[in-house]
Amino acid sequence: APEDGFLRSMVLVESGATSLSLIVDDMGIHYDASRPSRLEHWIQAGPDWCDAAMRARARRLIDQIVRLRLSKTNLGQPLDRSVLRPGRRILIVDQTRGDASIAGGLATESTFDQMVETVRALEPAAQLIVKRHPAVAAGRKQGCISASNLSGTTLIDTDIAAPDLLDQVDGVHVVTSGLGFEALLRGLPVHCHGLPFYAGWGLTRDQLTTSRRGQTRDLETVVAAALIAYSRYVDPVTGQRCE
Repeated sequence: APEDGFLRSMVLVESGATSLSLIVDDMGIHYDASRPSRLEHWIQAGPDWCDAAMRARARRLIDQIVRLRLSKTNLGQPLDRSVLRPGRRILIVDQTRGDASIAGGLATESTFDQMVETVRALEPAAQLIVKRHPAVAAGRKQGCISASNLSGTTLIDTDIAAPDLLDQVDGVHVVTSGLGFEALLRGLPVHCHGLPFYAGWGLTRDQLTTSRRGQTRDLETVVAAALIAYSRYVDPVTGQRCE
């Protein structure tokens, strides 16, 4: 069955919004690191197809996504900056309980609490900001980070525009969240505690590895693979397929 692409819609997925980007993978699926996927293949084979012109196109795409402040679902209110403290800030990204990408990324729900403890040890002086998934904020799903493990953190459980938050932090910790990919587009250091599609290529700090990855790929190659070669798009005005 088709999966949502990485630039999906203007409203929350769980609200039934029509997806403007879809993925059909004939090998596996991008969020399942236990086996190969077509996206992993595109990234591995980058030197064979991602030439200078394609990499330049990917760089223009990255710059445009950042300039237009786009994210996967493009929703959320502006960030209330009164929650921010001066100094270093680290974003910790929660996900929804039962999300297939958690097990697919070779992690478990307990990985989230371990992630919080790791960040506490690595960043004792930083403001730790925990972002719940928008579906959790909307009351539709449950998160993975234990409520008892939120002590001393700044919890954002309202619907906040992702680019607003990424603008205000110095680093990002995820398990497998796509927000880590969006953080890479904005030049932020990203630490992965699971194995999402963008981990294992030298762009992130990784807790886990797979023998199928390990080659160094630049951000332009990963973006060309994920957003240009792998995803299919529908023009929201005409309803026709587009690039």
